[in-house]
Amino acid sequence: MSTEMGDSLGWVAIVVIWVLACIVGALSIYRRRRTGEFYPEHGFLIGAILMLALAPSVLLITHLVDRSASLSQIVIHLIFGVFLLLAFARARHRRRNPEDSGPSLTFHEKSSLLIVLGHLIVFGSYFYNICLFDKADLDCTGGTCPDAAIPAFFGALVMLVIIMIIGHILIALTHSPIGELNEPPDERDRQIWSLGSRNAGWVTGLGFWAVPVMALAPLSMYHVLNIWLAIAVMSSVTRYGSIAAYYRFGVR
Repeated sequence: MSTEMGDSLGWVAIVVIWVLACIVGALSIYRRRRTGEFYPEHGFLIGAILMLALAPSVLLITHLVDRSASLSQIVIHLIFGVFLLLAFARARHRRRNPEDSGPSLTFHEKSSLLIVLGHLIVFGSYFYNICLFDKADLDCTGGTCPDAAIPAFFGALVMLVIIMIIGHILIALTHSPIGELNEPPDERDRQIWSLGSRNAGWVTGLGFWAVPVMALAPLSMYHVLNIWLAIAVMSSVTRYGSIAAYYRFGVR
């Protein structure tokens, strides 16, 4: 018992030192306002530092409260921190290289890639923890969806929505030229979106061939629902991955 308490106090000390170091770093950057050297990218950097300070704090508090701390509980903080660091790097490059006005990626490409990465990260983690390895020690018998899978699914949806909102805000803030965000879709846009939907339809159509297999196989409702969820995720990834590829390499 004393050893466990000593370990907890050690982690508390480490986290406190880390948080204080992050706060000092953020304040030192903010002080540049006095000399007029504080640029918009520094706001992104401060946000990233605060996210990196918040992540271990949340993990430690969760551990001290119910002893159920897991890295999955701070994934969203780390993702936001990475997004903010990328926004900082992009804004800094744009300020130092004003002649480089053309974006390497269009806004629609960035949006599509964000959606693809969001789906892969969120639902990849969901299937890893719940379906593939049954880390939650779920009982899949009885033909019903396990109680632990339902909150995991809705938690994945909430995380995906948060990533989409924050990610698109950061993309919009760092994109140049800003006027591209308000441009109505042209004929090329509509063609690309149509082709992306067509490719996604092929994936969904192929998924229907799983119906007779699932009807013959002794699968529980839990597994059937997760198979259909995997098909839906692959269809969405195919759609937006195709859109990003068509914008980048053109329609042939």
